[in-house]
Amino acid sequence: MPILHDVTQYSEVYDRLKLGIPTSSHFHKIITPQGKPSKQWREYACVLIAERILQRKIEFYKSLPMERGLIVEAEAADWYEFDQDVTVQTIGFITDDNHTIGCSPDRLVGDEGLLEIKAPLPQTQVEYWISGEVNERFRPQLQGQLYVSQRSWVDIVCWHDVLPKIVVRVEPDDFLRILGRQESPLVICATGGFLSPLFGTNYQYLTSYKGLAFFTKSPNPLELPGDSEVIEAKKIWIPG
Repeated sequence: MPILHDVTQYSEVYDRLKLGIPTSSHFHKIITPQGKPSKQWREYACVLIAERILQRKIEFYKSLPMERGLIVEAEAADWYEFDQDVTVQTIGFITDDNHTIGCSPDRLVGDEGLLEIKAPLPQTQVEYWISGEVNERFRPQLQGQLYVSQRSWVDIVCWHDVLPKIVVRVEPDDFLRILGRQESPLVICATGGFLSPLFGTNYQYLTSYKGLAFFTKSPNPLELPGDSEVIEAKKIWIPG
């Protein structure tokens, strides 16, 4: 079960929670967007070990778009609430129950979604606007957020105060793409949801690909590939 920590991001308490554990914003240093081991994994592992020994965080470089993203975050979140007609909630940090991994989404959206805000350079914003897609380099971070939080989807907002804003949703379709890369994938399925007649059912799916486990849940059943080998389970439990 994910644990939601109600702390202020970038505070001393927040930094202590992140100390020495892999977080989704650095998952690209563990795995590439193509699902291969990253060449940065060893250096990142050494950073985490150093943090545990020194009991202080190791600072990373922040690019101009990253700095700008922090500045416009509140404005972008307000715009997203109005544009999507939803209510968002601030969150400090989310970990698994054993505190071995974590993530810091910019907002929670209802009971099922997350919000991640980016403020790219103008030329990059135009590219996203034309293509309708964001750079795949964000995939490990977004999929990491979904894995840690066990939520159904994450909206990524590419914000610019003048240029058109972009909202792209990452949801279980990515899970289906992973299944599509395999012949006769093995998929474990379960139905979850507390008091489902009142609060709704969620459909849970677990598979493996290239030695990695992939879990997702959806408010609606997924249309699995026809050659999938499906195992119905009473419950799927994701250990920390």
